[in-house]
Amino acid sequence: MSRTSTATKQLLKQRARILGDILKMRQQLRQLEEQLDSLATQAASVSLLPASFRAKPSADGRMRPLWVAEREFRFAYLGKAVDACRGNVKLAARMIGISLATAYRLLEKMEDDRQ
Repeated sequence: MSRTSTATKQLLKQRARILGDILKMRQQLRQLEEQLDSLATQAASVSLLPASFRAKPSADGRMRPLWVAEREFRFAYLGKAVDACRGNVKLAARMIGISLATAYRLLEKMEDDRQ
């Protein structure tokens, strides 16, 4: 065999290895793309807000007006503050930056809503 044909065979073998590597890399790339799509789909369904702060739809599945959501948030926030302060409304009001009168007004509205 001549040197040219030996060199050609070596180049062909090297080319075949490279093509095989390219095919493997393409397959790995497809798998990574599928994993990325799957993760993106999962991430889209994840909220960064705690469950207690997420908007809750009304009974018919529609979103409630903003003022209703704000009111519910205020009630929930004050309720958590009072719980954290073991029922001490004065301390809870001070902790969340509202007056004691506002805290009692909100608590009264909360009680009215429950009835």
